[in-house]
Amino acid sequence: MSVFIVAPDITDSQALTSKIHAVIPTGDAYRLPGGVWMISFEGTTRTLSDSLGISNGTTTNGAVFSINAYWGHAGKDVWEWLGKKSV
Repeated sequence: MSVFIVAPDITDSQALTSKIHAVIPTGDAYRLPGGVWMISFEGTTRTLSDSLGISNGTTTNGAVFSINAYWGHAGKDVWEWLGKKSV
């Protein structure tokens, strides 16, 4: 599985949150501050965007980014989640 960042239109992040809970298995999504999500997903940025209703705007406007490397300073739980979900 790959890890993606999903950044919603900030004015409608609740719609995205609801959609994520409906289509992404429990444990495969991690919410970061500001309504941004890390999602572990088998597929491409486009298929994830389609699944979440971002591509056609039915859920919200936003962007999906694939992660191939990461670095920074964050809480232990962020690093633990990434360690479990990153290949």
